[in-house]
Amino acid sequence: MDEFNYLLVLVLFMLFVTVFMDMISLFMVKKGSVDIEDYATAVLKWPKVILLVIFGIIMLYYAFTTQATALTLVAELVSGVLVIADGIIGIIIKAKYGKKK
Repeated sequence: MDEFNYLLVLVLFMLFVTVFMDMISLFMVKKGSVDIEDYATAVLKWPKVILLVIFGIIMLYYAFTTQATALTLVAELVSGVLVIADGIIGIIIKAKYGKKK
């Protein structure tokens, strides 16, 4: 069972890092150092944004269906919501600006 807990922590960390990296990219777009069309076509890929939403839903489902400590529950809920928000923002940007020229 300990291996499962370590795997869960690793997945939570990787999803959090993914959201953090996307936030940095969006900040660079907002700052003007990266063009949003280039970001939408080169960085955002449909499988990535769809998988982010799916993983976020899985995290929320997992948070509500397992008996975990309060700290783990909060981490799962926050990670799930952040990943879903990142996926939705990615879908919006990809749909609006991701058309190839």
